[in-house]
Amino acid sequence: MPENLRLVADLALILTSAGVVTVIFKLLKQPLVLGYLVAGFLVGPHLHIGWSSVSRS
Repeated sequence: MPENLRLVADLALILTSAGVVTVIFKLLKQPLVLGYLVAGFLVGPHLHIGWSSVSRS
């Protein structure tokens, strides 16, 4: 996949996961910042599920 398309796909994944987790945390009446942190942890390179092409350097 070309580098530009990987970037767009990763940004879409990050924004979509942040939106979904934010809605879940809002329904649970939890702070939204905590939802953003959880979404970043899920999509980031630390969990390494393979959803995004972001890697630790």
